[in-house]
Amino acid sequence: MKTKLLAGFFVVFAVFTAFLATPAFGQGNTSILFDGTVLVGNPQFFGKSARDVVDLNQMKAKTIFPGVEVRFNQQGRVTFGIAYKRWSLKQGPEHFSGSWGRYPFAWYVERDESSKATANAVLGTLYVNFTKRGKVRPFVGVGVGYASFKTEVIGTNEVSLEVMPLDPYSVAPTPEEMAAALAEGKAMADIYYPPLKTGTAPRPLVEAVGGLNIYPAKHVVLSLGAGYISGPAFNFGAGFTF
Repeated sequence: MKTKLLAGFFVVFAVFTAFLATPAFGQGNTSILFDGTVLVGNPQFFGKSARDVVDLNQMKAKTIFPGVEVRFNQQGRVTFGIAYKRWSLKQGPEHFSGSWGRYPFAWYVERDESSKATANAVLGTLYVNFTKRGKVRPFVGVGVGYASFKTEVIGTNEVSLEVMPLDPYSVAPTPEEMAAALAEGKAMADIYYPPLKTGTAPRPLVEAVGGLNIYPAKHVVLSLGAGYISGPAFNFGAGFTF
């Protein structure tokens, strides 16, 4: 078994080495890549806003973030890229309860709450290419950007009503009074725990990545990277040069 694995490794290594040794196909100096970013764990944003209704650093990626990037001087030592990405974050659902009272009534609320945040992000990146030749070219890059998140907190309230122990001089509420008190409790729950809260959360973005640009065919480029994009992340893209 070990012999077969070793033989397989050498075959893959030989094919990859042969691929590297072949001359690179003709490429343009400008590229357009359609890419995706996979955020690993929680984002790590700097700063807070008075308009925040959620903690973005406690949220997680809802999906792969799609995007498009245009790179200039793709074949040079230094490349500049400008990218647009669509960020989507989520949190929850979470469950909690609350209560309040006014003699002789006591209200209890059970709440399920979830949050989401979406943003159109713009990111500029400066890449340094370690080599300008070959089909596989390693790079490192640093960048900054900006995203303005639209945030929502969505909650559902289930309200129940109880009558407190009555003193000897009190009369038990009538069914009509109970119904009115329950309606009052539901209205108060919607004030204390709004069904929908919205806000905006502008955030700077910071990037530091490393990876490989691969040129498998003429005017075709693949880009694989990993590092920090306001949180640990992987990035992959495919596009063309001209």
